[in-house]
Amino acid sequence: MSSDIAKTLRETLLDLGVPQERLGSFDRHSSIALNFKTISPIMLTADRHGVWMWSELKNLNSATLNIHAEKLLLSLQHALPSVVTGQPVLGKGLRGYEVKALLDDACTGSAKTLQIALDGFFNLMTSLHSIFK
Repeated sequence: MSSDIAKTLRETLLDLGVPQERLGSFDRHSSIALNFKTISPIMLTADRHGVWMWSELKNLNSATLNIHAEKLLLSLQHALPSVVTGQPVLGKGLRGYEVKALLDDACTGSAKTLQIALDGFFNLMTSLHSIFK
């Protein structure tokens, strides 16, 4: 993970109340997982294009996709703050469907901007997980 986003992520997590001792060292990794009780982990991955936040929808398959397509499409149409395209992308990953969003460059230097982006993505994933329970 680039040092800028790693530093900003550390500051964001501390601002959110995560104890310093729980953070460990993620500065040398290309991805970090933020684990939650109610949804799949939100991953932050740095690559040559920038920093992506993404998460799996483990209960989504072709059958549930057909049943819930309208709700899914409506949820994905809402704008997310600090995302390059303004909206997340649904795609097929290695282990099933994933929702991805490329973070705006402003997120790498501002803990507040990154926090707002993560909050928006968390809310989206919470909404999507409630559809596919």
